[in-house]
Amino acid sequence: MNLNNQWYLRINLGNGKYVRANVIRAAKRKTDKWISFISSLEHAEKTGEWFPYTVRLKLRNGKIYAQFSKEDKFPGVTITKDNGVIGIDINAYPFHLAIVHTAKDGNIEKYERISLDKLLEGSSEKREYLSWQTVHQVVGIAKREGLIEWSSSGNPRKIIYADDIVQKGKKRQDVWEFKDPPYPIYPTEKNLEMMKVIIQAS
Repeated sequence: MNLNNQWYLRINLGNGKYVRANVIRAAKRKTDKWISFISSLEHAEKTGEWFPYTVRLKLRNGKIYAQFSKEDKFPGVTITKDNGVIGIDINAYPFHLAIVHTAKDGNIEKYERISLDKLLEGSSEKREYLSWQTVHQVVGIAKREGLIEWSSSGNPRKIIYADDIVQKGKKRQDVWEFKDPPYPIYPTEKNLEMMKVIIQAS
């Protein structure tokens, strides 16, 4: 709540009781998300168009810290194959990511691979960090190929493509998500349902 140009956080204690905490937070830079968050709150106060957000309280060295978070509204996805498509096989053999680049006409242009051998060793924290690095490698490749859209707040989003196949009234997307068999007969065995979809689309 805003009282005399000062923001307060109302903390409910239960049984109809609450306390007000003075919010002390200065913007650190022009792109600080706190600026847009406060602007959204001021707009909500004027128009009554409130939005959901989450506040997480932490006690540290005798001081209470609040972490605010809310979901950003992203613009609609542009459906286009103008820059081609990237196909990613996460079950390639030996242990690696197989990345295939196709042109907008569907012809394969080039092939890349990212080794995952380092994920087989080290602690769980190290593997988590390496997985994070691998994801950023894939995003970097998609960005290089012009296949990533960026939201107004600077967040990357994958472009979802659609072909001319219509099933159950919806277009089949070019980004398919299928789980590989938990107990494959051979290392690169694919999901049977995925294979059926490919055959039906041929």
